[in-house]
Amino acid sequence: MKVNHDVILELEKMSILLNNDFPSEDIERIENTIFKDNDKYCLTGDFDSFCSLISGSLSYVLAHKKIPRYQRKLLYKDFFALYPYYEPLRKYLNKFPHFSEELQVHERVRELLLEVLR
Repeated sequence: MKVNHDVILELEKMSILLNNDFPSEDIERIENTIFKDNDKYCLTGDFDSFCSLISGSLSYVLAHKKIPRYQRKLLYKDFFALYPYYEPLRKYLNKFPHFSEELQVHERVRELLLEVLR
């Protein structure tokens, strides 16, 4: 499998952005407004899991190791496909800039990882 060097270089640059602060304040605001009446979802945990999936997969790629199969399967779904019950949040992302930015960064890394997998 020949990996595009430009993709790897972009992933290396993006890895720095994955070290931003977790958007805890925005997530708390989201949970207290959009999902305030639904205590069966935990956006903090779900978003942390999504971020961990992306960061962990990136660490495999940058170490020139194969991403485990179950993990690769998850990469084919964006955040809202993995957690469809958060779909209502999509139309409010502009009100939560820190969360939105972190989501965009992780989604971009996910897309680049998919290019490596092809």
